[in-house]
Amino acid sequence: MNQSILTINGLDISLGMATAAFTAAVLVLLVIIAAIGVRAFGQRDREIARQMRQGEAMESRIAELVRLQAETVGRLQALGEGLGGRQAELARVMAERLDAVSSRLGHSIDDVTQQTVQRLQSLHERLAVIDHAQKNLADLSGQVTSPPSP
Repeated sequence: MNQSILTINGLDISLGMATAAFTAAVLVLLVIIAAIGVRAFGQRDREIARQMRQGEAMESRIAELVRLQAETVGRLQALGEGLGGRQAELARVMAERLDAVSSRLGHSIDDVTQQTVQRLQSLHERLAVIDHAQKNLADLSGQVTSPPSP
């Protein structure tokens, strides 16, 4: 094995040296491949960890959004119920006020009708007095203008 198989610049390379150099080169290559593999696995692990953190963050955001949505739905339902109650109360108050206004209007119409009837009766009485006076004037004027009866 110490036989020279190659000479480079005066350096004799034996089969043992070539085998040792080849083995060293293969070992260095394997170490480099292993280092690259370890680095790639490390990057992959870091990427997986980053994605898991993002996933957990997204899950917490979604959970928060679901909680907020449920809270909003509850508030909207309470608001709807409150508005329904207020609408019913408003309808009741409006009906009461409408009844009160209708009652007052009815009383006012009754009062105005009675006053109108009274005024018409008074006017009728005055017209009757005026008619009677006019008849008397007509009779008197007839007596004044007619010749005296023999």
